[in-house]
Order: sequence, then structure tokens, then C-alpha cells
Amino acid sequence: MLTWILLIIVLAALVVVGTWSWGKIFGRGEVLAPMPEPKTTVEHNRRLVDGGDVADVRFELATRGYRPAQVDDVLDQLHRRLLETTAERDALRARLGEITGEGRAEKNYGTSPRSIE
Repeated sequence: MLTWILLIIVLAALVVVGTWSWGKIFGRGEVLAPMPEPKTTVEHNRRLVDGGDVADVRFELATRGYRPAQVDDVLDQLHRRLLETTAERDALRARLGEITGEGRAEKNYGTSPRSIE
């Protein structure tokens, strides 16, 4: 009976010493830097979208993907920029139509076959 008790004590000591030495040799894992505040990420993404640099937009990871509020904000921002650009294009086409005397500019949402050549 005494042999079993000594064996258990020795095994427990080996586990403690092994765990301590493993932690000293390989470390306990690196601590990651904290994520930036969500408002900082949202503002950063808004500046990128306003500057036309959509390729660098980043989202924070959440439990099941990206944070929906950040994705929705970027989509709203892109939608606003698209509406502004479309309105500006239509105004320029109307102005071009007035200058060239056509009366109205042709509404073409793609590229014309003549410009592809």
C-alpha cells in the first residue's frame, strides 16, 4: 500500500515539474495585442471608402464571421458613394447634351461598342 502512495506522489511531482519545465522551454503562448475599438475601425473604413480605396477595408472578426454592424456601415457608405457618383455622371451627361446641342444625353449604363475598339 505504501508503494502505491509513493508512486502517486512521484507521478504528481513529475507532472508538476514537467509542466513547469514545458512552460519555461516553450512558453505559455504569446499574448495578442487587443483589438482596436470598433469605432476606430468604422472610422478607418469610412475614410477608405471616401478615398476610393475599397480593397483595404477590414472588418473585425466576431464569433461567427465579421461584425455585422461594421459590414453594414461599409455597405451603406458604398451605396452613398455610388448614388453620388451616379448623380454626378447624370449631371455631366446632361451638361454635355446641352453643350453639344443634342437636347438630352444618351442614357448608357455600360460601355458603348465604339469605345471598346
